[in-house]
Amino acid sequence: MTKGDRMKKIIVLIAGSLVATSGLMHASVPNFSFMNKNNYQVQITIKQGASTIYTGLVKPAGTSTPKHTQDVTIDLNKQTTLTISPDFDNFYEGETYSFDKGKTIYVSCELRNGKPYLYPQTGWLGGLAGLTTHGYSLSNNVKQNNIHVVRQ
Repeated sequence: MTKGDRMKKIIVLIAGSLVATSGLMHASVPNFSFMNKNNYQVQITIKQGASTIYTGLVKPAGTSTPKHTQDVTIDLNKQTTLTISPDFDNFYEGETYSFDKGKTIYVSCELRNGKPYLYPQTGWLGGLAGLTTHGYSLSNNVKQNNIHVVRQ
């Protein structure tokens, strides 16, 4: 076997490994990601219809890369609501949001005027890379006009 043949074999093995790994990564990519940009944890509840998909405390995103997020897989064809509530140490009003169907929901939250403010994640380089900090594609992500405050 020549040196060139060995090189081709190595390239084929590496390419095959990358394809296999890429397939595994795409199989586990969530379509809902919540980033808490506050300095304290918040309680979130994700519902689709009457079913609660997730409820729990989400710690602050922090300064590490990638930032901490709460990631969940949901059915994008169902109506989704997200309720953000204070944990027991913080005193602000909670808020519920709904989202247009058919789009990934990668959102960030920060407190503004005493209420949670929710907006689409921008990811690397302010959105220029087209990926969240976890590498999820922003190509089908909600825009600000796809996020609706639910008045109760």
